[in-house]
Amino acid sequence: MESHAEYAPHLLILDSPILSLKEKKHKISEKEKATPSMRESLFNYIITNCGNNQVIIAENEIPEHVDYSAANMIEFTLEEGRGRYGFLASER
Repeated sequence: MESHAEYAPHLLILDSPILSLKEKKHKISEKEKATPSMRESLFNYIITNCGNNQVIIAENEIPEHVDYSAANMIEFTLEEGRGRYGFLASER
């Protein structure tokens, strides 16, 4: 879409991309879940290949061993003085 769509939105929003529907709906063993390296690889891929697009990822637990230096990361914490309290700056 970025290079061939008539109206390229330049925006991708992902909600919990490392939590598959299978993990949410069915009891599965630990060996079937996404491994830490799979989660890190997914985030590395998104950061490296986002092009000139804005990518918003809503995720409860982000992978630790990823280079986020090229990303504008905003962490929502519900804690005063650490990260951003919530989506609306005026609300507590």
